[in-house]
Amino acid sequence: MRSRGTLAERLRAAGAGLGPFYTPTGYGTELAAGRRQEVIDGVGYVLEHPLRGDYALIRAHLGDRWGNLMYRHAARNFNPVMCMAAGHAIAQVDEVVPLGAFVPEQVMTQGIFQIAQLLASDIPDGSIVNLGIGMPTLVGDYLPSDKDILLHSENGILGMGPAASGENVDLDLINASRQPITLLDGASITEHTVSFAMMRGGHLDYAVLGAFQVSESGDLANWKTDAADAIPAVGGAMDLAVGAKQVLVTMEHRGRDGTPKVLRQCTYPLTGKGVVTRIYTDLAVIDVTPGGLNVYAMKAGVTAAFLRSVTEAPLHFPATPRVIVLDPAGTPRYA
Repeated sequence: MRSRGTLAERLRAAGAGLGPFYTPTGYGTELAAGRRQEVIDGVGYVLEHPLRGDYALIRAHLGDRWGNLMYRHAARNFNPVMCMAAGHAIAQVDEVVPLGAFVPEQVMTQGIFQIAQLLASDIPDGSIVNLGIGMPTLVGDYLPSDKDILLHSENGILGMGPAASGENVDLDLINASRQPITLLDGASITEHTVSFAMMRGGHLDYAVLGAFQVSESGDLANWKTDAADAIPAVGGAMDLAVGAKQVLVTMEHRGRDGTPKVLRQCTYPLTGKGVVTRIYTDLAVIDVTPGGLNVYAMKAGVTAAFLRSVTEAPLHFPATPRVIVLDPAGTPRYA
């Protein structure tokens, strides 16, 4: 048995991807019997664990097909946090409304060049994707129109549309790279705490990140180099690296000085250990597997011998690797 407030915090911790936590509520009482209790700085605490469910059965006033929900008056209670803490949410609503019927700030539960273009075509329909700063941002410009993909930005936007221009520019509506963007119908906007709970709690299908280095075991280094004039910048990359279901990296295969960036071991400080699932470079697409790096495809004209020569880590090739070619419209595709 738990107090109502402790139940809320256990749900919130699960939804935000956090671990066990201490609370003073219930310390020294019958409710804490059999559980770990500690005195820290003179205050008694009880150790509690996140409470995650497979399904959440909730009720809301309005809902749309993206899973955005709105509640009436004080009926919000535990519903939003239960959605965050569950693998699947099943909502009974009074009315299903079209996308765009909600003002983005009023949504209370969120339904959560060639490299970029190729990666965009690989993202499955129905995915929720965070695009990191730099090259990953370009992916949003190439998402196929026949796919329903939700873009998330760590500053609190779910449902980003194309870049804004002209009279559509609103400096209070930007992505993580501080570029003006638009909103799709059905978009939602929330504060950082909920946005980072989405990122850390396993609610994003893909995170697309840039990198300085990637190792053969999927280690990611993208926040600090050994350059004297470089300013370390962690940002939200560490949260995405461990929180997203899959991490896709976009980067050039070699540094400006020609040194390999796909290595046996990263030499720069790590952002995440063993987190990368696939690497997209200007030369190849490489899958990170328990058995090492498997070349999924190579750019037309690139040979296995050349790719090995510019990659420090060992590479494994299929008998007939896919080839990345350009169609008549200049769009990259696999052949």
